[in-house]
Amino acid sequence: NLLLYLDQETPLQEDTQNAGWKGKITLSTEYKYDQFANAGTLRKISSNRYGSNDKAGMWNYKDKLTKILIETKKKVKTAEEGQVVYGPFNEGDGNTDAIQSYVVCEADDTNCVGYLQGDGGVKLNSDSSYLFGSFSKVTEIEGMQNLDTRSVTGMQYMFYGMSQIQKLDLSNFETSSVTNMSAMFYNCNQLQELDLSSFDTSSVTNMSSMFYKMSGLQTLTFGKNFNTSSVTDMCSMFGDCSKLQTLDLSNFDTTNVADMAALFGGCTKLTKITYGPNFIHKTGADVTSMFGGSYNQSFLFVQQINQIQVFFHLGKAYLLIRIVYLFFFVILKYSFLF
Repeated sequence: NLLLYLDQETPLQEDTQNAGWKGKITLSTEYKYDQFANAGTLRKISSNRYGSNDKAGMWNYKDKLTKILIETKKKVKTAEEGQVVYGPFNEGDGNTDAIQSYVVCEADDTNCVGYLQGDGGVKLNSDSSYLFGSFSKVTEIEGMQNLDTRSVTGMQYMFYGMSQIQKLDLSNFETSSVTNMSAMFYNCNQLQELDLSSFDTSSVTNMSSMFYKMSGLQTLTFGKNFNTSSVTDMCSMFGDCSKLQTLDLSNFDTTNVADMAALFGGCTKLTKITYGPNFIHKTGADVTSMFGGSYNQSFLFVQQINQIQVFFHLGKAYLLIRIVYLFFFVILKYSFLF
């Protein structure tokens, strides 16, 4: 909104031809530029349980693409010598041309690059599940800032199976309306760092398998708005993150989580978890194998504000078994001395 205020100090003259005015003008610039004001909306990508099975447009070449570019101008690149261009394809919601894609490959259909374009950017569909699912050869997505995620509610399996992706810049993602992030980064096993400090997850209810099988992940960063108070399912959330050594969950609120089974299962190098006072499990919650297979180190150091707990190997149950075993071992050993 652009507001103009007139502070009149002297009345207008009646002579309209020589009318004069003396006063003060105040200009208030409350206007906020919206990059996506005129952008079109991407169609919903058809999918199945294991990833995108969409066979239309750019998604028909997902097994060949090694890079994806998201651009704010609709313009098809002219093929250079030794290249072939497929498309453009209408990708707008309702099969409109508001959004288009095309693919450029070498003549032998290798080194393919996918282009997703819309004038002003690309508004994502409210259901953006499996958006880049099963793009298994893509190593880079350029232009993520040109995606408008404000209307998205479903991000489940969004990057599922992107087993070669090296980096994801999600700093411009608006996620306050998202309710489902299950398996969002499932099997992104080449990602070593993932920064989610800009994420607002206050509406999310499902985070099951969110980081499952991210076997190369070493650094995972959450911000102050990574709010888990509405989450009910965290089953296998960090499952098989086998290179992750530390986790800072100090802002996590798990009071409503009903399923925490295998939450840290297979985190074989995890040696330290920091959590806050709201990291608890409610009565009846499934905590089966919560730390299952998580300890190749001598111990896991779990730190809470004003409280320190040490879980040996398989947790309290394992520690109790060891204590009982040692107790009877000592009794039996020294009983022969008397």
